[in-house]
Amino acid sequence: MPRLHFERDPRNPVAQDDEPFKISNKFEFVLMGAKGGLDSGGISQIRAHTTRELHKSRRKKNQALQPIKPTTAVNLYFGSSFDALHALPQLHLEAGKPGSLDEIKREVFSIFDQDAMKEIIWPVGTKDPTFLTGMLLMSSVHLDSMRSDTQTSITTTLKLEAIALVRKRIRDATPNSIIVALSAIACLAVCALPRGETDGRAEYLMHRKAYMLLIKEAMRLNLYLESRFCKETLRIITMIAIARRCGMPISGLAPPANSATLLKEMEFIFEDQWKSRIEPDLSLFSPLYDGRINPLDDPFPYVESNHLHVLLEMMQEIITIWLRLGSSEWSASRNAMSLLETLQIGILTMPSAHIPSLPCSGDYVYECCRLISVLMVRSFQARCSWKTMAGRNSLLPQLREALQKTDVGGFWGNKLGLLYWVILVFHSAAFGTPDYLLGHSVQTRIHFELTYSRTDWHGAVKPMIALKDIILLCDDQQSVAQA
Repeated sequence: MPRLHFERDPRNPVAQDDEPFKISNKFEFVLMGAKGGLDSGGISQIRAHTTRELHKSRRKKNQALQPIKPTTAVNLYFGSSFDALHALPQLHLEAGKPGSLDEIKREVFSIFDQDAMKEIIWPVGTKDPTFLTGMLLMSSVHLDSMRSDTQTSITTTLKLEAIALVRKRIRDATPNSIIVALSAIACLAVCALPRGETDGRAEYLMHRKAYMLLIKEAMRLNLYLESRFCKETLRIITMIAIARRCGMPISGLAPPANSATLLKEMEFIFEDQWKSRIEPDLSLFSPLYDGRINPLDDPFPYVESNHLHVLLEMMQEIITIWLRLGSSEWSASRNAMSLLETLQIGILTMPSAHIPSLPCSGDYVYECCRLISVLMVRSFQARCSWKTMAGRNSLLPQLREALQKTDVGGFWGNKLGLLYWVILVFHSAAFGTPDYLLGHSVQTRIHFELTYSRTDWHGAVKPMIALKDIILLCDDQQSVAQA
């Protein structure tokens, strides 16, 4: 809500801290207490009447409400700032950035606005301080990624508050407390990784151990069968956890998945009476996911430009050969290896979107796909990880620049599958660097979109499985080279 304007007595500019503030006549609402109630000790009926008259006059003149920023530092609380339900506990925030929490609260409902979130998750989650604080933490991390490559102190404050609330809530062993604590701990785990390779990994593993115990308890009590809220929460936690089991952004965060059986293992999570996969989602098609029923159909039906189509077709063939190379049942022929070499050269010679007067000039979706393809091909040829290759060739700044020139917030329209492929590789290559925060944030948003707005969960899981096998292939080649 708009805040009051405080001022010192102009006759005594160097006022002592214990002197009372004078309330100027430039205010919009009656003074509110920290918990959202009327502070009867700080305002008179005359001032309340004056406020009503000011509003009446403003409305008659059709004037907009002008929020007035405080001239002195004040403490903001959950209870008095944009929290109509009063669901959150008292929490001091930075005095130097009033309104920061309001922005985080607005953003959380903007970026996590999928239908299932609005219909199932938010009606329950907004009434619970523990759940909501975990989601606000994710929103704060997202805002940090859009502005810089570091986390703000408000993000740290929200993290500490979420941990404190989880510790209190976990003592109550009711089914609802299990689900809420599980959700908040999962948020803490997701937001731990931007801290870096050492601290981020250690913090993530600690949170993962805790939420895995709660998942087992929820399974034992069959909560996911009885509660739609529990099942929808379990879906997104599982989707993000699959990436960790597939070695992204780095291996060792979770037990590795079995590529041959993972889809079958996850079927009970993504298929139920509330939601089911009906057909492949064409917008999720990418070099990592070919969901075509008829092999004669266009593998990239929503790609209009010829230069991008050619790039994607070459990359799809390369990935197919790589995955076959990783299979012990397939022996590479001379023709196959010759084709692979030709295709890889073709990828490396594709023109940049920065070159003027070409069909691809200024096409930054194409440029993102080209740079990711170059990164993957060079890593395979040099038998090293994506992160190592990206550091050698300074590809991360180029990728970040290209990404920021595209409609990342709109998920590239009907090309979500292409953005998904780019971000999966980018956030893995950037782990432990300042560029990781951006990749991490976009990746989290994409997983929410895939989980709650799409029904083709194969299009979400299969790309992660494919990249897992490619990572293992590169690791095996690196081991052979070192031996």
